[in-house]
Amino acid sequence: MNRLELTKKKIEYFSYIVYIFVFWHFCNVLGAQGTDYFMSALISILMIFELCFGSSADSLGKLLRFRMSRGQYRNVEQMRTNVFFFSVLVALGVCGAVFGFSNRIISLIGQKYALIAFQCMIPFLFFRSVTGVLTGFCMGTGNQLVEAIVRFFRPFLIVLFGNLFSNQLFAYGEKVSALLFQNHFSVMYRSIGYGIGISVAEAVTTVLLFIYYIFFGRRLNKTGEGMRKKEKAVDHIRLFISKSLAPNLKRFFCFLPIFGVGMLLHGSDAEDSSVLFGRFLNGYMFFVMVICFLLALVMMEIGTKTYQCIRREERQYARIGFLCAVHLILVYGVFLAVLFTVQKDMVGQILAFEGEDNTSLFSAGAFLFPVSMILAYSATFLEKMKKNIFICFVIILSNVFFFYYNHWLVQKGIPVLEGVIQAGVLAGAICGVVMMAYCMKLVRAGIEVFVPLILPIISCSVVGLLFLFLEKILLPTGKPAVVLTISFLIGLFVHLGVLFLCRNISEEELDFTPGGKFLKQICIRIGIY
Repeated sequence: MNRLELTKKKIEYFSYIVYIFVFWHFCNVLGAQGTDYFMSALISILMIFELCFGSSADSLGKLLRFRMSRGQYRNVEQMRTNVFFFSVLVALGVCGAVFGFSNRIISLIGQKYALIAFQCMIPFLFFRSVTGVLTGFCMGTGNQLVEAIVRFFRPFLIVLFGNLFSNQLFAYGEKVSALLFQNHFSVMYRSIGYGIGISVAEAVTTVLLFIYYIFFGRRLNKTGEGMRKKEKAVDHIRLFISKSLAPNLKRFFCFLPIFGVGMLLHGSDAEDSSVLFGRFLNGYMFFVMVICFLLALVMMEIGTKTYQCIRREERQYARIGFLCAVHLILVYGVFLAVLFTVQKDMVGQILAFEGEDNTSLFSAGAFLFPVSMILAYSATFLEKMKKNIFICFVIILSNVFFFYYNHWLVQKGIPVLEGVIQAGVLAGAICGVVMMAYCMKLVRAGIEVFVPLILPIISCSVVGLLFLFLEKILLPTGKPAVVLTISFLIGLFVHLGVLFLCRNISEEELDFTPGGKFLKQICIRIGIY
């Protein structure tokens, strides 16, 4: 992964954060019940998209860049045409099949009132597949800016058209609710409006991207066959499918647990099962995902640097990169887990959704932060080492463990919502530990890399006691959000101060850490190094 690809990956993760805020806004407007309807439909349609078209842009871009670098310009033109028509035909077939089996798909997640919203999002599948192919065309010629613009322009259109259609259908839904004396129709029609807005936004994006491709990105202005003979259409389609298959499966199985959470919550015997999914997303998952993506950005860069050391056969520096990754998981990931676990009462009050206290969700759920860091580093490093099959296998096993362990927790009498979070954290931890062990084998790191980790564990324990002390003193005199912010800043200062003064973080580790050079200069000036 070169610097350009790393920047592209960072832009992708930042766009995910933007999408989370957009859907968070939609769900706050819809309420718990409307969130259940809308997100059940959206997650179902996104899971199908990831399985069929999730990595089409990246895969096609890599295939085209390979041929462009060898001067096979006629093959590039033919591959564009063949893959485009193949993708359109597959998208039409998938959309038809999804529409025909829409009742069964929605019955799997267990929310019948999400059916119409789900059907309104089916055009999104078609337009999103075409957008992916057109984006791949631009990436194949080295134009990464188009993809970045599309990633941040699409959420703006979703907000615009989503609010437009939802407000119109909400007024109609209120009339239906008043007529039938059932309140849920108003939010159901609003969720349908958001579904229509997503499809229309993707259609507009496709049209604009197609216009750009016709006028600016189509012509190569070069001729020649390069060093290889003319390829056939069957070869192009076969290469495209083989290149996309493993990434699509990986994306699908990463998305499957969220779909499974919807199934488990809707199928529970709890009295409020119809709003549990909305409470889970609004009161826990959206907030946690934003922090996890920010932490993943840091770990992804360290994983890339570790791979570059392996590629240059610098095994010693690769081991330092691995140590840096494990170290940061304890320094930042476990620190955040301790913060949100100790002060879960305040976090539950801040993220309370429709008056529901979410304190219990952070009892075990806060440890998703270090788990996400483990997964981000190990997945990035193993992906660069061409270990996609191993990643898929481990993810599948973790999914199986998630469902079985959750079933066992429910039988033991654990509330279904807390059981889902505990099972998810433990399944992710097992997946991350297995992949980190494989990374440890690849970088040839010994058990000695874990010796410097004792001090961060002790420091996190001491800071946890500090958080309890600050909560007792500050909470009676201030708002929970202010107290949590002050506790975070004081705890982070004490935590990092102890580690740097004890020289637990080495100069070589700072070279791998994003922003480490700036911290290194400060430490040199104050005499730590």
